[in-house]
Amino acid sequence: MADVELTGGLRNAMERGYSLNRAIQSFINAGYNPQDVQAAAALLSQPSALPLVHPQSSSESETSLSKLSQPPQPSASPSKFSLTDKVKSILEGMDRGTKILIAGIIIILVLTLGAIFYLLLAG
Repeated sequence: MADVELTGGLRNAMERGYSLNRAIQSFINAGYNPQDVQAAAALLSQPSALPLVHPQSSSESETSLSKLSQPPQPSASPSKFSLTDKVKSILEGMDRGTKILIAGIIIILVLTLGAIFYLLLAG
């Protein structure tokens, strides 16, 4: 039987605007067992697993389907994020080695600037 976490995750991805196929591939790429992901997707395709919605006209239905196949758009404008949020999002995308390299460069830069100011003030 499919995992409740997988079914909920796939449903969540679809509610955010991703297609079912794209959500399935994301879970498989993240390391989930492909058979488990496919079983969870099969549960979602059953009529009883889908939430009840109000009937729509055919044009509204087509619009909704086209929105589901497109990735979600960011809701907030970039100017609303603080600098620390931007730095955090950049750092989350980096691996450990890159973070260590950047920290090393910053330390060397600070030490070099300190030495320059020391020489200017002492001399």
